Amino acid sequence: MKNNKRNKIIGFITISINLLLVFDSIYWYYLYNFERGLLFLFKRPDWVLIVNFLLGIVGIYMSILLIRNKIGLKFFLITTLLLWLVAWSNLFFPITFSL
Repeated sequence: MKNNKRNKIIGFITISINLLLVFDSIYWYYLYNFERGLLFLFKRPDWVLIVNFLLGIVGIYMSILLIRNKIGLKFFLITTLLLWLVAWSNLFFPITFSL
């Protein structure tokens, strides 16, 4: 029972973090492509935003699997930390100038 409760708490926390990643990617994609009148000095490529969106969706799916006890906590933590490492490194390194 204790493991089930711990998995649910960790799962809901990671769902909220992954939702922030998904909404952040959608927000910046919208600003870059559909909002007129804004100029950006630095701009992330669209493929980075799409990859981060997909990583967030995969993270949400993994969190749901953890809440339902379909995967173990150790496997979940390793894959989630790897997903977050890729997602946050994508946000910082591939910066291009907007022309």
